[in-house]
Amino acid sequence: MRVPLDPGDRKLLIVSGTLLAILTAVATVLSPPTQTSPSGLPSSYSTAPGGAKAAYLLLGEVGYRVERWADPPQQLPGQPQNVTLVLAEPFIPPSSDERVGLQEFIYGGGRVLATGGFAARLLPQSEIHPLKKRFPEPKQFPARLPGPLSRQAPTILMDGNTRWTAALPNHLAYYGDEDGAAVVHYRLGKGEVIWWADSLPLENNGLKQVSNLNLFLNSFGPPETSRILWDEYFHGQRPGLWSYISRTPVPWSAAQFAALALALLLTFGRRHGPLRPVRTAGIRLSPLEFVETVGELYMR
Repeated sequence: MRVPLDPGDRKLLIVSGTLLAILTAVATVLSPPTQTSPSGLPSSYSTAPGGAKAAYLLLGEVGYRVERWADPPQQLPGQPQNVTLVLAEPFIPPSSDERVGLQEFIYGGGRVLATGGFAARLLPQSEIHPLKKRFPEPKQFPARLPGPLSRQAPTILMDGNTRWTAALPNHLAYYGDEDGAAVVHYRLGKGEVIWWADSLPLENNGLKQVSNLNLFLNSFGPPETSRILWDEYFHGQRPGLWSYISRTPVPWSAAQFAALALALLLTFGRRHGPLRPVRTAGIRLSPLEFVETVGELYMR
């Protein structure tokens, strides 16, 4: 026989179902994004030929403190001495605040290694131009200046279809050709900028070609004092909503609410099945039997 639900049971069931639906929706919305990257992007997550996971792991193996960076430039370290930010072929346009944050990082003493034409647009004092002629294969660039960047790297290989044309006195063109510079170094404030026309020297399929590996390692300071932040923010790896909420009192409030809800649920004793009267044990002896028993006792 079907027993109808008590109004209190029905109310508790509705509230529990509603809470379950809300928690499921919140978990779906706040779940962090999956770490995926296009195969042709020099991301530290990518093992494709055009990826850069090998370079990222190599930095850790040779003694650098290297980590992925997925926050906006405004949150870069406030004292960026000996900190290098790697901008490997970024493709998401920056906002004005992000540009300002990147400039403050450089002028405060940080170092930026930027690769590609789009990365140059994020840098101050930059001026580039694409070549009208296209090179179907990567091109070798001989060193044009002796210095820290070209140490033990007489020739590098790049897909060089972009050139740096800003001709300021502090811009040092370490590699290039008659069309312009392919590797540039210059200082701004307390920091410095290194720009490559292409990211092939740090990609999985170009890291060990000619002197690319030496150029890559020369672009950082000594491992003992250097910290490297490999940018994934401009590759689309933005922090999710949960990452923002985790820095607020919301998680603690949610935990308190869950504890309160659990306490309320435990205070209710719920019954199941039909109601039945409680059986009580009856008196086995009748009044006459009791009198006879007492009389026999007195007779004894």
